[in-house]
Amino acid sequence: MSIQEMTEAMKLQICETPETNAAEREADDPVSCYDPDPIVCVSDLFWDEHWSSEQQLMSRLSKRGRVLYIERPVSPFSFFTKSGDAPIARQIWRWLTGGTRNESPTLIIVTPPPVLPFRYARIVNAVNEWIRLHAIKRALKTIQGRKPVLWIYSPDAGWLVGKVGEAFSIYFCADDWASSDQWWNRARDIRAREDELGAKVDLIVGTSTKIVKRWDQYHKEVLFVSNGADVASLKQARDPNLTLANQLESIPEPRIGFVGFLDGRFNTELYECLAVSKPEWNFVIVGPVDERNLNLSRLRRIPNVYFLGKCSREEMPAYLKGFNVCTIPYVRNRLSESIFPLKLFEYLAAGKQVVATALPELRPFRKYIRIADSHQDFLTALELSLSNPLDLASSAFLDANSWDAKAEFLWDKMVSELTKRGRGVMAGGA
Repeated sequence: MSIQEMTEAMKLQICETPETNAAEREADDPVSCYDPDPIVCVSDLFWDEHWSSEQQLMSRLSKRGRVLYIERPVSPFSFFTKSGDAPIARQIWRWLTGGTRNESPTLIIVTPPPVLPFRYARIVNAVNEWIRLHAIKRALKTIQGRKPVLWIYSPDAGWLVGKVGEAFSIYFCADDWASSDQWWNRARDIRAREDELGAKVDLIVGTSTKIVKRWDQYHKEVLFVSNGADVASLKQARDPNLTLANQLESIPEPRIGFVGFLDGRFNTELYECLAVSKPEWNFVIVGPVDERNLNLSRLRRIPNVYFLGKCSREEMPAYLKGFNVCTIPYVRNRLSESIFPLKLFEYLAAGKQVVATALPELRPFRKYIRIADSHQDFLTALELSLSNPLDLASSAFLDANSWDAKAEFLWDKMVSELTKRGRGVMAGGA
């Protein structure tokens, strides 16, 4: 459905039955009868983990309606497979002390009970999803939701579809999950569970063209919605009066920066080559590190490379302001070639020059960023960015790619689908 068609559908949000007319219904309940209530978001992240599309979209959608955010469950095995023990112990404590907390009056975070390891194995998956379903139903009963939309990020959650009384279901696919093959989560098991999920939901949203093309072969409705940026916040980096982050004051320019989560996608070999080739430049890395999946020992020994650790979302503009060029230095593999990097629009919103590895999803943006196919190309692109900067992205372009715009589009899509289903039921009963 086009945006124009969706807009027309929005104009028809009148829900009248023989028992009540629209005016009476509106007086009793100001929320449209075709609005999602609530959105049940089954996430693969903790709410206060490094923010990604889950938190960005749900924090905005909760301003339109109620959201139940179901955090990723942990298992005893998580102590051995995740990047830190503290968050795992914290999640278990949160479950033991009630399992729910209010981030806002319309955003409820649910911490489900611990589950069994090997979550993609068929039998284990059924047991784990029964546990997660119980937590969801208990939360739904508490808030008395009336028209849930089931919004799934976690590829192992197909068993839940059709079991929470949802009026509509979405799989929001942001990664090629099966490209991560580990002995405890085999690629074939991941693909099997994800295929089961894809076959059951009403809509699949893909954040990259590669993901969309894969699902388009099997599913009747697939949408492409790229990742966005918190444009209004990140534009603060352009403010000449904004104070530079304290950690940057002692690091001379030019500063070549990276802000984000450091995991197996980060090309350490590339950064080592750049830092050694240009000792007069300073390479600054801001963000949490997944040390168990990334060896940074050699990079940490290079004197012009600085690891500044994690910063809050509120602090990010002050760091971005101090960077002369921002980078997206990803390795080229099956996983990275199916993603749409969150950093693209974040860097552009901050008014930064950007140099990126030649990922397929980034090539259409050559007008705004420089693309590098090799280590030498990356170095040359950095030199050009310092000496001959590209034009900045327009406000209209950035606004269209903001998280606000993405959330608005997806809200309208849900309302449109619920409207069609509601009218179909009424017509069928007439």
